[in-house]
Amino acid sequence: MINTPIFQFRCRSKSCVLILTLLFWRPILSAQTNQKAEDVIDATIRYYQGFDDISANFTYRDQLKNSDVINHQMMGTIFMKDSLFVVSMDGLEMRSDGLDIYTITSENREVYRSSIRDSEQLPFHLLNLLSYLQTHFEARVDLDENDFNDQTHYITLTPHHQTESIDAIFLMIDRKTSELLTLRMAYSDHTISSISFDNHIYNRGLATDFFVFNPDDYPDYTIIE
Repeated sequence: MINTPIFQFRCRSKSCVLILTLLFWRPILSAQTNQKAEDVIDATIRYYQGFDDISANFTYRDQLKNSDVINHQMMGTIFMKDSLFVVSMDGLEMRSDGLDIYTITSENREVYRSSIRDSEQLPFHLLNLLSYLQTHFEARVDLDENDFNDQTHYITLTPHHQTESIDAIFLMIDRKTSELLTLRMAYSDHTISSISFDNHIYNRGLATDFFVFNPDDYPDYTIIE
C-alpha cells in the first residue's frame, strides 16, 4: 500500500485531486510514450531545482467518480526551500525544518510532531513528490489528450505494484514553463482527488527561520509527539 504524505493527507485533513482515464498501450508505443513521459517529469524537476525557494497557491477538491458534485474543497499556499516546506490552508498548517514535520490544527489547538526519518511519510514537497512518483509509478504520455492540446502535457502514472488505495495518478504540466499545474488521483474506492497549482513565485528570499516551528508562537497549543 502506498503510504506517502500526499496520500495520507487526504484522509487526515481532506486535502488533494482527479479523473479516471486508463489507457491500454501496444508494446512499442508504450516504450516510446514512457520515455517521453519520463523526459517531461525530468524537465519539471530540473526546472524547480533552478530556484532557491518556491511558493504557489493550490486548490484541493475531492468528489465521486463520474460525478460533477464537489464533496470538499480547500485552498491554500505551499512554500518550499531545499528540503524545507510550509503548507498553509483552512485551519491547518504543516511545517518541516528538514528533520521533523509539525501539523498544526487551529480547531483543536494541537500540534502533531513526527520525525521525517522515523516516518514513512514523504514530505509535502513538489520535488520530492515528483521523484517519488518516478520511482514507484510507471509514467505514460496520454496521447489522446496531448494530440488536442499544445499548451499542456498530460501524463498518466500507474503504480508498479497493485495497491489498496491508488488506481492511477494524472499530471498536467505546462509545456512552456514545465510547471506542475494539476495532480489528480483516482482511488480504488471510486473517489477522485485533485490539487491544482497556480501563481508560482520564485526566489522570494525566504529565510530558513520561516520554516522552523517555534512553540512560542503557539502558547495555548498542546504538542503531541
